[in-house]
Amino acid sequence: MMALLVQNHLEFQVVTPRTLQTFKSRVLILPDVKCLSEAEVSILRALVMAGNTLVVTGETGKYDEQRKLRPTNPIYELLSLDGSNRKASSGSPARFLFEPRCPGKAYLKSLLGEFDRLAKEGRYEHTNFDELRTEFPRKLAAVLNFVPQVEVLASPFVASQTAVVGGRIHVFLANFQGLKSRVSAVQKPERNVRISFPAKPDARLYVLPFLGKVEEIKGEWKNGKISCVISEVHKGAVVWSE
Repeated sequence: MMALLVQNHLEFQVVTPRTLQTFKSRVLILPDVKCLSEAEVSILRALVMAGNTLVVTGETGKYDEQRKLRPTNPIYELLSLDGSNRKASSGSPARFLFEPRCPGKAYLKSLLGEFDRLAKEGRYEHTNFDELRTEFPRKLAAVLNFVPQVEVLASPFVASQTAVVGGRIHVFLANFQGLKSRVSAVQKPERNVRISFPAKPDARLYVLPFLGKVEEIKGEWKNGKISCVISEVHKGAVVWSE
């Protein structure tokens, strides 16, 4: 699932059993999380009742924390699922998207078969992995009205990840275009990467290319967000505002 997120340029936070109780975002993805404790199920139930959204795939909740089979799946009960068909709800009492097969697993399988060759060619349109890649955010937008706070427009050969560093949003980019295992170790530049994220009206934008120097770049502020275009990303870069 992580590959699906970073190549769709969606910001995300990794949630563990230790951090689940402090989870504060609106959408929580449970990618075939087969084992859940009773305490974790209770937290998930409270999140749903509070209006948060669950994206559930596969056999999430089928076993307890000791991998003992439950007589009934509490997550399926919570969302009124039988586990056989795709189902979604955008209203009360529960907002959720359920996929009986994990889209992250299907996407990773397709990547293993296509990505190495296509990254070298720089081609991804009308490919199986790109169709799987774009299908996931379309479902989130259509069913859950999901709109990301951080937007990165780039090809799937660029992986992006968002982090808060020193209280400021930073967007990290890694470029894989032009690479091929045992053939090419030199990237082709990714051009015209557009980035936008929440910032103050007087914010100043900076970019740090991989092994380069910090540069101030031009940004445009509108409706609470600042946006910019990075003309070329070679190996990678970091973009942030101050």
